[in-house]
Amino acid sequence: MDPLSRQWLLWTSGSYRTTSLTQDHKEWMDQLDLYKDVRPATHPGSTGDLSTMNSSSSEEPHVREQPSLTINRVLHFSKKQGRVRTKTVKRASKVLIEKYYPRLTLDFQTNKKIASEVAIIPSKRLRNKIAGFTTHLMKRIQRGPVRGISFKLQEEERERKDNYIPEVSALDTSAIEIDTETQNLLKSLNFEELTGVTAIEVKQTVVDTRKPRGDRKERA
Repeated sequence: MDPLSRQWLLWTSGSYRTTSLTQDHKEWMDQLDLYKDVRPATHPGSTGDLSTMNSSSSEEPHVREQPSLTINRVLHFSKKQGRVRTKTVKRASKVLIEKYYPRLTLDFQTNKKIASEVAIIPSKRLRNKIAGFTTHLMKRIQRGPVRGISFKLQEEERERKDNYIPEVSALDTSAIEIDTETQNLLKSLNFEELTGVTAIEVKQTVVDTRKPRGDRKERA
């Protein structure tokens, strides 16, 4: 929850009645027309009739002012509102993915049409919620397995990855190439006669990382 909505909730819940307002709070509420000087409709001590007030008094009556901040303005201040997804929406989306995964896509509009065709949903609002959560789950499935969803294609993909055998093993030790320094190290450890180990000469290239001097004159 952003600070503006939190301040509004504190004000409406009456927390400011029990806590002391700091100067920052007062300045913030002055900007949002919340912290007004609320006084009676007439000057204190009068009977309510403006004509009976003392004419020598230079003070004007204070009119009661109401806070002009509404719920719509508070919601407008918040950057991103959360949403509630019930278990009905989540269960329906999971069943929809398990049964019709090949037809579903990462596009909300396409998934919405598919949900209308293959399922009986009582309202458009519920259909849109199911289609939206289905699209969200489809994007998660692209990144990896999702807990609670088990469909045939996902199981086949998992088995294929588990049973995958590469053509060339990463642990192939039939031919190992080492440099001269490693060969000298093996000789010092009395392992110079290893099968499949061949020494090659590695040429080191010096890379000049200095920046060009531009128009700088050469030294004499």
